[in-house]
This record gives sequence, C-alpha cells and structure tokens, in this order.
Amino acid sequence: MECFGLGRKIMLCGLVLGCASLVGCTTQDGPPVTSTPTVNPTWVDPGWMAQVRQENEEYQAGQIACYAEYGFTAVASMGGEVGFWNVPNDAATQELLDAAAADCNARVPSPSYQNDKTLTAAAYGRMLDTRACIIAHGYDVPEAPSLETWMDSDPWYEAWNPYTYLQPGSKITQDEVDALDQACPQPGPNFVTYHTPPASLPDPTEPAT
Repeated sequence: MECFGLGRKIMLCGLVLGCASLVGCTTQDGPPVTSTPTVNPTWVDPGWMAQVRQENEEYQAGQIACYAEYGFTAVASMGGEVGFWNVPNDAATQELLDAAAADCNARVPSPSYQNDKTLTAAAYGRMLDTRACIIAHGYDVPEAPSLETWMDSDPWYEAWNPYTYLQPGSKITQDEVDALDQACPQPGPNFVTYHTPPASLPDPTEPAT
C-alpha cells in the first residue's frame, strides 16, 4: 500500500494518490497549462519565499530523521510535506507508524507560517506572488479571484491557490511540479500537494543509507 501525509496532513493511502492537500484537494477547471523552458530573467523572489523554503527544509529534514529512528524511510514532497510510499498495511506496522507520527509531529512541529489559517489581505498578496512566480517560470495559470471573493472563501477547502491548476498530466510532469513548488513556494493558508508514485518505490521499513 502506498501512503502519504503523516506529517501535517491526514494519512492517505491507496493504489495511486493523484492529489492531496492539507485539508483535501480539488483541481480547478481553467485554461490549459502551458510551459516554456526559460525563466524570466527579470523575476526577483519576494523576501518571504526564502523564509518559507528554509522552514520547509528544516521541517522535512527533522521529520525524516525522526521517522528514521523508528525504521521508516520518509520522503520530502511539495508543499513542505513528508510522507511515505508503499507502507505495509498490517496492524503492527500501522501501530508503529502512528506512534512515530505522534512523536515526530510533537518533536518537529509544523513551520510557523503554516499555523495561521486566516484569509487576510497580506496572505492574498503572497498568493499573488506565487502566481507571478509560476508565470515567471514559464507556466500559465488563470487570474486570481478578487480579494473580497478570496477572503469570503473557506480557508480549508475553497480558498484560491494557483497550484490547483497544475495537476501533473500531459501538460506538466510530477517532477516539474515539484521543482516549481521549490522555486515558487506556497504561502498558505491552504496547500496543494500532488503525489505520483515513482517508477521504483522505496521500502519504507528500510532506512536510507
């Protein structure tokens, strides 16, 4: 069984996980995503993006190291997430995994920027930054809704996020989405994460060497 989302998110398991977010995930209808191979040389990252990247890296490294103490090989994913592929579904493994999750989430808490779920004008501005970054990296996504519409959305399920238009498929690959998420991090309050199984799944009970 392939599993993902034992970090900040609910664990999801199944044969193929196409899409998962902090609070559930829906992909949005919109114009086809198109890409070009170059980055706009005039693009300059807003200062908050470097902080988010650093917090994500520290969180993921801490979670991965903690799970390794329990004998599990965790992997980093987009949105600052940590999870697993191919976790056995027997009771003993699941019990150990639950214990590991409780301990690791307590020892390595979520990045600070993920703790505020308030839809504010500042949060909206950061989402616009992310959209501008995505476009600067050669991908087209639809316009954002108005600030008023966005602030009236459900912050857990409905708030606009440009990554809902970037589901891996014929227009963009999982690797491209992962790289884009590193270059143009998601600021919250909601997050979109896509999980496409790799060609060769690691054994989560074999610590990485």
